[in-house]
Amino acid sequence: MNKRAWQFERRIVTIMATDVADYCRHMGADDEITLSRFLTYREITEHVIRSNRGRMFGVAGDSWMAEFSTPLDAVRAAIETQHSIARRNLPLPEENRIRFRIGLHMGDVIVDSSGLFGDEVNIAARLQQICAPGHLMLSEAVVRAVEEKINVAFKPLGPCHLKNILGPVFAFSANLGPTQGEVSPGTAIQPTQDRDLKPALVVLPFEVQGYMAAGETGSEALSDSLVNGLSRLRWLPILSQWSSLRFQNAKRSPCEIGQALGSRYIVAGRLKHCGTELRVTVNLIDASNCHNLWGRTFSLDATSLAAAQDDFTTAAVSALEVELERAEFARLSVKKKEQLDAWELVRGGTWHLKKLNKSHLDIAAEYFRAALERDPGSSEALIQLATCHFAQIWMDRREPGLLRETEDLARRACLIDPQDARVYFVIALVKLATDAPQHARIYFQRAIELNPSFAAAHCGLGSCCTMVGAPAMAIAHLQRAMRLSPCDPLTFHFLGETALAYHLIGEWAAAADHAERALHLRERYRLARIVQIATLARSGDTAKAGAEMEKWPPAFLQREAERLPFKDRSWNAFLVEGLRLAGCDAHDRGRAKID
Repeated sequence: MNKRAWQFERRIVTIMATDVADYCRHMGADDEITLSRFLTYREITEHVIRSNRGRMFGVAGDSWMAEFSTPLDAVRAAIETQHSIARRNLPLPEENRIRFRIGLHMGDVIVDSSGLFGDEVNIAARLQQICAPGHLMLSEAVVRAVEEKINVAFKPLGPCHLKNILGPVFAFSANLGPTQGEVSPGTAIQPTQDRDLKPALVVLPFEVQGYMAAGETGSEALSDSLVNGLSRLRWLPILSQWSSLRFQNAKRSPCEIGQALGSRYIVAGRLKHCGTELRVTVNLIDASNCHNLWGRTFSLDATSLAAAQDDFTTAAVSALEVELERAEFARLSVKKKEQLDAWELVRGGTWHLKKLNKSHLDIAAEYFRAALERDPGSSEALIQLATCHFAQIWMDRREPGLLRETEDLARRACLIDPQDARVYFVIALVKLATDAPQHARIYFQRAIELNPSFAAAHCGLGSCCTMVGAPAMAIAHLQRAMRLSPCDPLTFHFLGETALAYHLIGEWAAAADHAERALHLRERYRLARIVQIATLARSGDTAKAGAEMEKWPPAFLQREAERLPFKDRSWNAFLVEGLRLAGCDAHDRGRAKID
């Protein structure tokens, strides 16, 4: 894989999505006249876009898009377009008038020579679809940026649920004159509380307690950074910071804010300056009942806030993900499986997946398959089923065909959502399991680029270092994984991999300590047991090593040590020699299998 292929250019733009209303009806009535008129109107629009410093792209049939560097230019272009088309329509009979629907949204997009890509582009297109002919439909981000600078009345429509957009979008309409075919209330747009919503999360602007130099700036920087970090989780919709700005300094309860924004979970933060420390307290609140689900205070170096911000974000995101998953598991546990929709089936399956034993993994796979039956295009179901398959391989040495299916599922998920770090993580695991640690390393690095809070990916990168013969380098990655997620369900694995790295560099005390801690969390963890026995033998405690050996079939332990995908097979021989020092004789006992 060429690493440069992932270095996309990104920028914040305002997008104008335009479409012709009733285009098929017009073409059916008179296709030649309609096409001629349509091409003239599009030429007018293109001129308006250029004169307002915009660029047209994504032309497809009767629709196109344009990008602008500022929201004010975009709104002016949209208004001028509608007025120009309205003037052209005046001499025509009502049934022959061509009208445009225009949607506007702003946000961070990927820039490519062929156009713009990302959720923000999709949101603009979906806003256009629910727009009344001859009007504008704008997201809250655009309205907030222009409402004091332009003489147009914007009508708030509340949180709108747009097709294939995970979270609700707070939308406004701009009526630029009387038109027919107005969107009837309650059809295209429905209030948040009337819909069966997926859970969403909003981060409120952080509160500054007491005096703090550049307090508001620091508060916005931390909350913005947290929004960006949480957005990388992919499985949970995160509302944009624009959605929550109107609640800054407002005395509203979490329940009121949650209802207004269509958000089940709220993250609130407080900043307090204490000497050279900046204490940031973060709370996770269930907006349905105002219960505080989790809270933690982070101490940052106030003298170098910019440097401390990244560490705060990665640690906070990692902790919040664990608590959010726990909250969702608790909520869904009261429902029967047949009552769950596709998204809920995935979350239920994830709960079983994290148990990491055979029976739970089989149940998890059933949940994910059921979710895919209901929603074949669910990237979340695809990636979780891929993860489940790999866990089954890891636990039970399943057939090689399952490895191919695992990678295929991950790559299908990648086509749907190439920004999901987990797809690269799963592909990396497959590469690691198929004796290609040097290739796995590239995929683990990509996963970390997309989500720096991804503790398991940091562990995977450490494992790659160990397998390619750099165990000393591996330890830093493994320790970062444990710092990011100290209560992770995979902590036993983080500890076991760290024990192996310490063993290979001859630090017996550290290796024995980490192996023992791993076995305390998961008694039947094969790797940790191998490292523990080999470490005890090499450090001279052959009696204890022999006692531990009695609990396991030696042939099995040797076989497991030989299977580890080291690039240099002498490392496998080093581990096997440690087992033999403990009295392991592969010919002494049967080749029993440990579950």
